[in-house]
Amino acid sequence: MADGRWKIILLISIIAGAAMGVLSCHSALSRHTSEKEQPETQGFADRPGFSGALTFTPVATTYLPLVSSAGGFDKWTLWTGGTHLRGANIYQRRVYPELDGAEFMGPGPVGPPYTQADFDALAALGANYVNVSHPGLFTETAPYTLDQAMQDNLDNLLGMIAQADMFAVITFRTGPGRSEFWAFWGEDTGADPGGGWFDPSYYNNRVWGDQAAQDAWADMWRYTAQRYKDNPIVVGYDLMCEPNSNEVGSFPVGDPLDAWDPADFYSQYGGTLYDWNQFYPDITAAIREVDAGTPILIGGMAYSSVEWLLYLTPTGDSRTVYTVHQYDPFVYTHQEPLLTYSYPGVFDADWDGEDDNVNRAWL
Repeated sequence: MADGRWKIILLISIIAGAAMGVLSCHSALSRHTSEKEQPETQGFADRPGFSGALTFTPVATTYLPLVSSAGGFDKWTLWTGGTHLRGANIYQRRVYPELDGAEFMGPGPVGPPYTQADFDALAALGANYVNVSHPGLFTETAPYTLDQAMQDNLDNLLGMIAQADMFAVITFRTGPGRSEFWAFWGEDTGADPGGGWFDPSYYNNRVWGDQAAQDAWADMWRYTAQRYKDNPIVVGYDLMCEPNSNEVGSFPVGDPLDAWDPADFYSQYGGTLYDWNQFYPDITAAIREVDAGTPILIGGMAYSSVEWLLYLTPTGDSRTVYTVHQYDPFVYTHQEPLLTYSYPGVFDADWDGEDDNVNRAWL
């Protein structure tokens, strides 16, 4: 931009009701819930290595009439000038019959299943948007070719969303060199012999240690953009659900990193294959070779946490939305029934053994 600054546009998805829960990428359907020790937080300006180059532009949340998914408009307008999109995130992953059984995730090859009635009900509540967190269209293992079953499933989902007159963003949670089990880190039988539900051999985080896998991830997005660029309901490409090499490394190719301080991470791994900043510009370029118009969404490292947002390096693409996934306080956002904590409330929100007054000021 002319003033050398870039604007962060944060989408707030709002749904008037709880008929369909909002499912996050990281806390996707799991047989177990694991809690990680979270690093202490500090102010952005106090962080080592923070240059202060980023500026935030507040975006007012406005409640606007539904925007029709009919064609003939600039998709970028949905991401500017206030909040136009409101709806839900949905999640699907590959079904593993040997782990999931015959019913847990549906008949496969992808689950959990959704029906037209689900999307119609969501639209009836006032939604006009669905973020589809979905397996990538290329295989997870070399030679990284089209996975027809994943493509057919995505086509079917988009068809149902269109029938319900809503927009969609495509988010890829897996792809070349990345299996679904990044989202279940630590729930394997090696880390948890008594409660783990899958063998560590299911892990595949090769994309963070293999240039061929990263190149194939860009190829996958080029193919995807070519396929869906003229689909009027597809209003965004989310390049990777919650990049997390800071925790998983490239395991089992390399060791896990378990690095939670962004300044320390980038001082040690900046510019390497672990560095998302050197990876996503190639994906953006691949998309723009075939699709100049559809907005691109990019989240930061550490599961797209707020703390790592300012360490993203802008690509220079004028139609990119930089996103965060806000889970703090984790003990509140990830609690299961019966609900223990309320908001506002007093509870230990950061695992330091002391109660916190969790309210607007705390957030």
